Amino acid sequence: MKRPLFPLNDSDLLSLPYNETKGINHASLAGLKRDDDTVLQALFSLYDLPYSKLLIKASQTGASTDGMEVMPSTVKTATELQARLTNHNAKLVMLLRPVHTIVHLNDMLCTANSMMGVGQYLCVNAVTDGLKKTLIMQRYPVGVRWVAAASHYAVHRMMPKLWLTKGLYFKLTGGKNRSMSRVEILGRICRAGFAIADERFIDGRLFVTACKVQAPLTDHTPSGSPIIVLNRVGRNGKEIKVYKFRTMFTSLNTCKTMFTNTRACKMAVNSRPTIG
Repeated sequence: MKRPLFPLNDSDLLSLPYNETKGINHASLAGLKRDDDTVLQALFSLYDLPYSKLLIKASQTGASTDGMEVMPSTVKTATELQARLTNHNAKLVMLLRPVHTIVHLNDMLCTANSMMGVGQYLCVNAVTDGLKKTLIMQRYPVGVRWVAAASHYAVHRMMPKLWLTKGLYFKLTGGKNRSMSRVEILGRICRAGFAIADERFIDGRLFVTACKVQAPLTDHTPSGSPIIVLNRVGRNGKEIKVYKFRTMFTSLNTCKTMFTNTRACKMAVNSRPTIG
């Protein structure tokens, strides 16, 4: 089967003026500058291209630029990444496969971390759930669009999170059209030991460049379920479990420092000034 419900084609995304960064299409968050660095110059030359040309040019740029490794879209597991990433001293590793389609994304990001040194960059891309909703609302007529958007959210956002339906979802769809929010994507990257250095939308797609600053966080049992279990103290000091709906983003407490502290990445890249 493995065919997405409400598929979103590349043609739907071309030249779409979409972003989620409060009116700006580019946010340099942590002191990333190309300066005389040929690898960063090569990366930003790719960012100047439309998405359709970027994919084609990326592989050529990776092959011709010393210190830049580009992983093709066929690399979708941590094992495949280990086999393909032979240059552990690469300044920048770019994953062409959209991260929202990688089933074991945390494993992939942690593997990338283990094969990279502090100060090296990881570049990933994704289609966010906000963009998907926008496309669905534009595609379907009034009266149908909200049903389509709700159905897409229930299947591709909720099913991968619930332990009862997670296995069935990935078996049927292969995770090809899974929905992830921009904040969740950034949070997973930070959890894997990276600091967000740059984010931007290119033809509607989110591109994130992150700098390794430390080892991944040690919580091996993260839960993105909408229902969470909390330990609380009840009557007579007895510890009880409380079930509640999630009202915060996953790993918010552990990742907020890396979201907001721009010094981490600046220190890792020798305090380069920000991009204009």
